[in-house]
Parts: sequence; C-alpha cells; structure tokens
Amino acid sequence: ALKGGTKGPAFVPGNAASSALFQYVAGHRTPLMPPTGKLPAREIEVLKRWINDGAPWSGRVETARKQVWWSY
Repeated sequence: ALKGGTKGPAFVPGNAASSALFQYVAGHRTPLMPPTGKLPAREIEVLKRWINDGAPWSGRVETARKQVWWSY
C-alpha cells in the first residue's frame, strides 16, 4: 500500500489530497471506488482524517485460522 505499483502508493500518510485511495473514494478519479456507488460523506471524511493523521497501520495482514469442517 505504501510502496505502490506502477501508479505509485495507494496512500501518502499525512496527505489525503495526494493519496490515490482518497482521490478514488472521494470521486476525484476514475474508476470510482467502490464501483457500486459513492460512500457516505461521513465515511469518506473518516478515511481522509485517518490519512491526514499519518495513516497509522501495522502493515500486517491477518490470516484466517485453518478451519476443520465437520463434513471432512
């Protein structure tokens, strides 16, 4: 998310205006995110505030525990 790919990072901690993620969600870039319709303004503001506050994030991806299904 911070390193990015060919289009750069998804977000720039401390700068929502320069963050691609925020620009897509806020409707400033296409394709729109989410593609089913714009998020409520309150949720967009939460994302903006999180990015502007430095986007605190551990960078860890949690994985699901292996499940044992009764049918197996």
